[in-house]
Amino acid sequence: MAGAAIVIHDALGRWPEDLGFTTPPGWIRPEHHEEEQVRRQAFGSVTAAALIAGPVAPQHVDPALIDYFQQQLEGHYRADMFLGPHDLIGTVSAQYQLIDKPVRSAKGETRRGLLRVGAAYAALVGWLYQDAGDMDGAAFWRGVTQEITMRSRDPHLIGYSLVNQAQVRTDLGDGPAVIDLCEAALDDAGRLAPKVRVMSLQQQAHGASLIGDRNAVDHLIDQADGFVVLGRRRPAVGQRLPPDARVPRSAAGHLLRARPAPFRRR
Repeated sequence: MAGAAIVIHDALGRWPEDLGFTTPPGWIRPEHHEEEQVRRQAFGSVTAAALIAGPVAPQHVDPALIDYFQQQLEGHYRADMFLGPHDLIGTVSAQYQLIDKPVRSAKGETRRGLLRVGAAYAALVGWLYQDAGDMDGAAFWRGVTQEITMRSRDPHLIGYSLVNQAQVRTDLGDGPAVIDLCEAALDDAGRLAPKVRVMSLQQQAHGASLIGDRNAVDHLIDQADGFVVLGRRRPAVGQRLPPDARVPRSAAGHLLRARPAPFRRR
């Protein structure tokens, strides 16, 4: 059957079922197999850098690696402004893979420091995928970010990773999930730097807008506005966060833009 179907398709440009022929049970067009293979290859390229099997050979880990990778990260932030996401995804994810190996051998504060910088790399990869419109890749790397931040025990990064997840759910139009994630980030708000609180409140306002709760949007944006000045004065974490984590210079205007148009105050 497969051979005859291919002959018909080559001759007429259509498959037998499109021409009204009855197909036997279990018949699947060859192109469907090819599409599935392409999907698997695409998924593999997205996840490969984060799913390296162990164990790895033990090695001495110099604490200077933390500063080295941090300096490289600063360069990636700058390059993103000129190159865009597609040109950087491969480079940044490969460097995340480089960080993952020494993390498995490092101890104490060196290990914690590498986990923190690794979380920043994973967050940047997720942000690049989201910026490129690849929500599958973004969701995967946001999950990697959350795992690494939990392992780092850094409350600011943990809160930031939850906001990352909420950003993905915002793009998917899932208001209740956005609110859940932001509320989780704010559960221990007293331990969070103002910058992370601003991000959490602002993203929660996006979630409230998705479910049509104007009062909540106004309340959350007003709360966030109160933390902006503090956020500029006090850095959120020892490691710099990706570009979407920056507290803007014109905070009032930025927060107003965050209020969806139907809910902006007249």
